[in-house]
Amino acid sequence: RSIITVLMIFSMIFSIGIIGIVEGNENNDVTLDEDDYDDYSLLFNDQGDDVDFTFTVTQGGNVDFYIMSYDEYTDHYLAGEDFNTSYSRENIKNVTDIWRQPDDQWYYIIIDNDDNNHTNDAQPSGSVTYDLDYKTRFEEEVENFLEKLGTAAFFCCAIVIIVIIVVILFFAVGKKKSNTYVRIQPPQASYPPQQNQQPPQYPQNPPQQYPPQQNQQPPQYPPQQNQQPLQYPQKPPQQYPPQQNQQPPQYPQKPPQQYPPQQNQQPPQYPQKPPQTPPQ
Repeated sequence: RSIITVLMIFSMIFSIGIIGIVEGNENNDVTLDEDDYDDYSLLFNDQGDDVDFTFTVTQGGNVDFYIMSYDEYTDHYLAGEDFNTSYSRENIKNVTDIWRQPDDQWYYIIIDNDDNNHTNDAQPSGSVTYDLDYKTRFEEEVENFLEKLGTAAFFCCAIVIIVIIVVILFFAVGKKKSNTYVRIQPPQASYPPQQNQQPPQYPQNPPQQYPPQQNQQPPQYPPQQNQQPLQYPQKPPQQYPPQQNQQPPQYPQKPPQQYPPQQNQQPPQYPQKPPQTPPQ
């Protein structure tokens, strides 16, 4: 948005400046003192360009109207010497004409209310008031350009303004929707309760009495005195080591084996082979 604003301001300033250049050639109610002159430069003109002008003395006597080159103006006219002109109308009160530039030099329009070296020039009789309107080729091109630019700028500005309005409305409607919500009202609870209103009845369990009441017998532990303890079967006690009078258990015994053999016992007799005699 800021960029668009800057561009629009720049375009307006540029347009105003160009319009000022064009409208600057419209000189109305200009006062020119006696023995004085005014000059207007014809810039941006080339050879063959036309200049349209209208000059009118609205109050006072006659004056001289000249168009001369820069050299003639600075070297001769301002020096009070004889000078040459490209266009000359002397001792007049008004003139409307078209002048075509003969070369590429700079030229000036001179409004003369002085007695110069020309024979037929006007004799000043006091200050005068005049209007001068002239238009060069540059001003004509600028004017045509401004007409086209004004039309295009009008449509562009209108489009930009419409887009900005649409964007603003879009965000405004979106923000309004985001702030709109349905508020659910909770049920109105009457607090404190009304005098005539009965509180809700809930089922009640029988109260539990703790600690126990006095008449209630507490559990008996350990057992009462008159109660016989439980009788478990008992095994006869085992005596270890054995008593003195008790005989140890008798186990069968094997006959003892005698080894080595006894002296009187004869060793076993094995059969013996006859001795073999070697062959003779």
